Amino acid sequence: MPRFTLRDIPYSIRISGADGAVPIAVANAANLNSTASICCSVWVYPVGTPKEFVLFDKTQTGATNSYFVSVGAEGSPKWFSIIGGIVRNLSANGKSKRVIWNRWNLLETGYDGSAVKIFLNGEQLSETITGISGTMGVTTQALRIGGYFTGATGLTMNGYIYRPILNTTLPTLAEHQNRYFNGIMSDAFIAGTLLDLRMTEGSGSTLADSSTFGTNGTLGGLSTITTWNSSYAPTKLRTAISTARTAVSTPRPAVGEAFVLNGDFTTVPTLVAPQTTTGYIDGTATGSAVPIAGSNWAVFGINNSITAEIDATETYNGKATLKLATTDVNSRVTAQNILSATRAGMLQAIPVLPSTAYTVTFAMKTNVTSGDSNDGAIVSIVERTSEGAQVIVNAITAVKVTQDWTVYTVPFTTAATTCFITLRPAVTGNTGAATLIMTAWFADFHAYSTALLRGAVV
Repeated sequence: MPRFTLRDIPYSIRISGADGAVPIAVANAANLNSTASICCSVWVYPVGTPKEFVLFDKTQTGATNSYFVSVGAEGSPKWFSIIGGIVRNLSANGKSKRVIWNRWNLLETGYDGSAVKIFLNGEQLSETITGISGTMGVTTQALRIGGYFTGATGLTMNGYIYRPILNTTLPTLAEHQNRYFNGIMSDAFIAGTLLDLRMTEGSGSTLADSSTFGTNGTLGGLSTITTWNSSYAPTKLRTAISTARTAVSTPRPAVGEAFVLNGDFTTVPTLVAPQTTTGYIDGTATGSAVPIAGSNWAVFGINNSITAEIDATETYNGKATLKLATTDVNSRVTAQNILSATRAGMLQAIPVLPSTAYTVTFAMKTNVTSGDSNDGAIVSIVERTSEGAQVIVNAITAVKVTQDWTVYTVPFTTAATTCFITLRPAVTGNTGAATLIMTAWFADFHAYSTALLRGAVV
């Protein structure tokens, strides 16, 4: 049975993202310089405008002659190192799985003596470096966590960090999954601990290392220890795991998280033809009058010439995406995670509490073919009454340029009469000049309330 694990770990570290002092520093010591193999493990919750940031930096005056872990602006985890005297980097963007903004992510990466691997949120990335051997480079520099050197190069993290760990070995995929889903670290992983900043303190500038080495960390001027609060004590849904992540049945949401059915588009209908009419998206040109199993996404409204599909070729975080396109001038396509804005239709909507703060996050990619309009690609979060009537529309600013995957965050407080929300991505090309021909992809919809979240975890 899925379950939500609540543990007595109340603190995380808030890092401002501003240039300046190193957020967390650990003075150089032998245990920080494992040469045969090493794992860098951390829970991370980035906020604000997505940007590149550093998580672990053990380099010497800029050279990647030891381990260096960062995250790209679009979420790709990156590994830099010299192993056996040769540069061994996994540094490109566009990874098969990416860190998600405004959520807790578990990132574990390193060198196991024969390969460099990255594990993220219960999965192993397909990007690896295999068939290698040799020792890791070492340095006399302090270990910097959450920032790069003095933090003056724009790569300081903006967000929250919890429990950085160094280990002599990488976890197996099963061990990583057991920690991510169940909050359990294996005995073998614990035995290899080199550094463990557990963050159980609530004040002061010292972060106690609970490993046998006692190499405590020090907070820099950019960092503060969070007081216990319901927003940023680490939280994650736990579910028993005995099979691969993709085979795990859909879990119930954690406390405070509103469940978005097929919000990450793991349910993909067989594509016969892109849909061109209203109806539930089922892989056919005409759609369906009833939802397909595991998905409520529907084409909600159209003008003129459009296509819609759940796209298995343009992926995000290794999963399919929702593709909407106008294919002629004077066209508009709107999708929604319901088809009918009625009382019956609210059975498929997302239930929320009235007068409560919520946040919706998602990713979007766009491509403009030609023309212009007053609008473009947009996502609206529609608040609705128990009968399905529209109360308030919360939306991002419409995009009408070509851009790669970008993460968006929409915070809002529900109205007193709001009982449900629906998610409404659209491409609107029939306003203003009414000539905009454009394609947009949407992915990874999540809805949650920081006011309802409870602290947790490992």
